[in-house]
Amino acid sequence: MFHDCARRYYYRHYGSWGWWEDDADDRTREINVLKKLTNRWALAGTIVHQVVADTLNRHRYDAKIDLDEAKQDALLLLREGFKQSRAGEYRHNKQAVGLCEHEYQEEVTDKEWEGIRDRIFRCLDNFFDSRVFNYIRETKIENWLPVDAMDSFEFETMKIYVAPDFAIRNHRGNAILMDWKTGRVGDQGDILQIVCYGLYAKAKWGMDPARAIGELHYLLAGDTRQVSLDQETLDEGQNQMRGSIQAMKELLWDPVENHGREEDFPRTENLGMCRRCNFRRVCRPELAAPPE
Repeated sequence: MFHDCARRYYYRHYGSWGWWEDDADDRTREINVLKKLTNRWALAGTIVHQVVADTLNRHRYDAKIDLDEAKQDALLLLREGFKQSRAGEYRHNKQAVGLCEHEYQEEVTDKEWEGIRDRIFRCLDNFFDSRVFNYIRETKIENWLPVDAMDSFEFETMKIYVAPDFAIRNHRGNAILMDWKTGRVGDQGDILQIVCYGLYAKAKWGMDPARAIGELHYLLAGDTRQVSLDQETLDEGQNQMRGSIQAMKELLWDPVENHGREEDFPRTENLGMCRRCNFRRVCRPELAAPPE
């Protein structure tokens, strides 16, 4: 996000600070609402992740696992999220789903919404039919590694937040770090994400990251990519992390207290990206008008 548009990064991490105060201005409160928005493709990914997590949890406690039931659960989540968003519940309920498509009155046909449902179902079909799902079910529960929905580790005094989807210890005692992907294969940053998981494994479980194995499971395509966390990959990933952290700190007017100013974070000139951004109303209001 930072390298795509520094201004968007500012809005997400700094722009809504203090929104809860009685004297907070309308713009700060608006940024807080906008930063919680998602879009229909990201919502599909969230639903797939939740249903897969529920499925694995059911297996953990010997409950029945059924693909049709998983699809019905996913469909209920999609319908509920759509209803919450269309009703604008996200403006007063932080747990409610909010979609850019509704906030900005974007034109989305019924067929396109049905395509989101089909996308979710295809991901679930591929997961249930995957080798990794069979492998997980054949692995003893005591070899599952505890993974929190959101956790963090320290990297050179910086707190790095991570959310591995699943992790197990193989027969050699090495960690297999898994991530479910519901978008296109080989998105930029996927390998760096696995590097972060390897560093997290060291901090969380005391495991040598160079002995960990990263797996990217692209559920939409039914494809899997394995990432070897050799020293070269780890070094390259950590150098990328250092570069990103330094670039972000250079834009802060007070790096010690982690304070930033909007005008110091340049916005992208890629208007195509702006038209898809949560924050277009506060950043480029001319792009936020609903279609006529």
